[in-house]
Amino acid sequence: MQYREIGNTGIRVSEIAFGGGGNAGLMVSGTAEQQLVAIERALELGINYFDQAPDYGNGTSELNLG
Repeated sequence: MQYREIGNTGIRVSEIAFGGGGNAGLMVSGTAEQQLVAIERALELGINYFDQAPDYGNGTSELNLG
């Protein structure tokens, strides 16, 4: 996985993000087990940037990630 530093903070985020938008559906309408499997795999692959927004399922995606 490649990472980019945010300014000069020393914080590095993956160039590939895990999208939580409702158009894919997983984080809004998938089962808790499906969501957990996908998130665990993303972390295994080095993804540490999770794209979330209140508009994704009216906050459902954020709640499910949390």
